[in-house]
Amino acid sequence: MLVFPPWVFTFDAESIHMQMDAGYAPISDPPKPAAALKKWEWLTGGYRQMVVVKIDRERLLLQVAAAGMGAVLLMFLFHHR
Repeated sequence: MLVFPPWVFTFDAESIHMQMDAGYAPISDPPKPAAALKKWEWLTGGYRQMVVVKIDRERLLLQVAAAGMGAVLLMFLFHHR
């Protein structure tokens, strides 16, 4: 989960903020913004450098929390038997 985190494409320009899911990829090789540039071509125009790829921290935190709660639940269930 931490080796293949969820990624997100973002576009920020003045009053416009957009995000698009970029899927999962290795931490050492993040996704390339080509898919976002193709979808947002009408919007980005000369602002291609404003499309950024970053880790989706909210989704990653949710996944780590869920895995932790699942591990605690399993430990609790099997400890009392």
